[in-house]
Amino acid sequence: MGPALDVGCRVVAREFTGDDDLRAATFRDTDLSGAVFREADLSGVRMHGVLLVDVELSGLVQGLVVNDVDVGPLIETELDRRHPERHWLRSGDPDVLRRGCAFVEEQWASTTARIRTLPEELRQRRVGGEWSAAETMRHLIFVTDSWFSHEVRRAGDPFHAIGLPPDFVPRWDDMGIDRDATPTFDEEWWHHRYAVRDLAILEGGAPGDSVA
Repeated sequence: MGPALDVGCRVVAREFTGDDDLRAATFRDTDLSGAVFREADLSGVRMHGVLLVDVELSGLVQGLVVNDVDVGPLIETELDRRHPERHWLRSGDPDVLRRGCAFVEEQWASTTARIRTLPEELRQRRVGGEWSAAETMRHLIFVTDSWFSHEVRRAGDPFHAIGLPPDFVPRWDDMGIDRDATPTFDEEWWHHRYAVRDLAILEGGAPGDSVA
């Protein structure tokens, strides 16, 4: 896909996808104001003499140097201040990890309770290009299946058909994912409970067990 086109006084935005190889490209004297980067790999990007004003960034941030200052540790410190429970989720102590998991479950339970008061149409609606509440629940089913059923339990058929992987995950069909699935949020909620039920197995470990 090409860049934005100036049609009279109106700028028509163009969209670049994974089919467009922009690796190692150089943008010189280019107006990228208002551009949106979603699920993009910006590793190794170098910006010099740029205007970076009113910018929002979320994702995996490591080694981000702004005007010769590595701001990564500053970001992590502020996030830990806002969310002290993050320390629990990084702990090597199984009991502390259980506390962190319990906290996440409590937070998600309250969020789910609020979502279930909404009509189904709002549960399925995307906002700002992000996944809807229903799609987020489907993704949590996939994540739980991936990390627990597949990696920990080594189940022979670990993935539920209504789970929702991100676009960069290949071979959905091989995992038994139904691309055309349109479950209701309540159906997804029950399947999510099913997906996490075996996490209780972790409680069977003795205090002090090592965590890989």
